Amino acid sequence: NSIDDIATVLSQILNALEYAHFYSFIHRDIKPENIIVIKEGNQKIVKVLDFGLAKIEEDLQKLTKTGVVLGSPTYMSPEQCRGDNLDIRTDIYSFGVVAYELITGSPPYQSDDAMELMKFHCDESTVPPSMSTYRPDIPAIQKLDHVIQKTLHSDVELRHIDIYELKEELADWWISATKSNVESPFEFITSKEERRRQAQSEKNKVKDTSALNALVYQKIQADTETYLEEEKKKENSRFTSSSMSLSKMIAVGLSVIFLCAMVSAVYFLSTKVKKASIENQSIDTTVIKNSDGKKEIPKSEIISDKEKEVDSSTPSSPSTKSNRRVISAPGQFTKFQSN
Repeated sequence: NSIDDIATVLSQILNALEYAHFYSFIHRDIKPENIIVIKEGNQKIVKVLDFGLAKIEEDLQKLTKTGVVLGSPTYMSPEQCRGDNLDIRTDIYSFGVVAYELITGSPPYQSDDAMELMKFHCDESTVPPSMSTYRPDIPAIQKLDHVIQKTLHSDVELRHIDIYELKEELADWWISATKSNVESPFEFITSKEERRRQAQSEKNKVKDTSALNALVYQKIQADTETYLEEEKKKENSRFTSSSMSLSKMIAVGLSVIFLCAMVSAVYFLSTKVKKASIENQSIDTTVIKNSDGKKEIPKSEIISDKEKEVDSSTPSSPSTKSNRRVISAPGQFTKFQSN
């Protein structure tokens, strides 16, 4: 309840984070369960536990993939909820949630639904209630509320740039709250200038890497577009050649069909003529077997036995006449019969 206890706990949490950030470590899971307070004599010593989710900032993207959500929903930063790239300001956000709960007795956002909690963290229009409504008894609570609300911005660029800036603002609140020259508990335990030089160097590396990545991306895009254009040309060429080949195939097919039709017609006509010839020949000729074999002779030259009988019964001019005289009975004609 006292501002001394609040300042003691918050300042020591920030000391742990300052030390970790100085060596480019991000905790990524700041929450009450990972903070303990022990007593050594008359002093309260705060310990920050469980760096199991902490990663070296430089290798963070190599060790985790974008889109992976790690942390506790109640205390997670918006960028953690979205699975975005993280930096030290994600710990500042989680610290702000812990500080808000430490001072007011409840976290800024509460829900039994983890997805709803994440939505609260990410929604820029959602702002936690002012701490002055919970703790009007704390001196300079408006100033303290302003500092903590800044840590809770959903836009990472609107938060404190590092632990040093946050400590400086909390030290100003401490002076306003105590109205004395008592030494502030919010002191630096590492070199701010050295850390910021390191941070600037890291940003330059990121910019260089980003510029290189941009060039590589542009090159890949250009190569991809060139490749797609070439493939499109090849596809069009293949389509044109295939169309020409298809036209040729159709023409050849039609020619073959025409030739087959012609051959079939000629064959049909020749067959019909040959058949007619054979029929005529079979009508005009016949086969007579003799001792020498088969011989075809015209039917006109063949006289059947019946025709012979008819011919033989028909009177003809005799080549010779008989000289015999036949005497008939009186009153009868005399007939002459040829031999």
